[in-house]
Amino acid sequence: MDTEDLFNLLKDKQPLYRDLFDRISAPEAEGLQELYAAYSKSISVPLVIAAVIRFDMPLCDQAVNVLHEVLPRHELIDVFPTVMPEGMDNGLIYVEQDGEEPFRYSHFVAKVSSY
Repeated sequence: MDTEDLFNLLKDKQPLYRDLFDRISAPEAEGLQELYAAYSKSISVPLVIAAVIRFDMPLCDQAVNVLHEVLPRHELIDVFPTVMPEGMDNGLIYVEQDGEEPFRYSHFVAKVSSY
């Protein structure tokens, strides 16, 4: 089964994801914030980000803002999208300005090394 068939199966079997992807692609992402607020524990952010990347879904700035608010410290959110809306910081901008290559410690290593 190819990824497009799997994506369609997900939307057919899980109405939450069908609604989610409809709202992500809606102009100004109408209703996306409310849907995430109501069902945040049921939504897999890595799955959503992977689908957005795989199917090259266009995202308005509001959709990007909502995705960043849901899980602001998720590693996928830190690097996606590669072009951020104006005024939004993914935490890597200062590293890039210093000429350093962006990298990220795993959460365990970051916790241990910060003491």
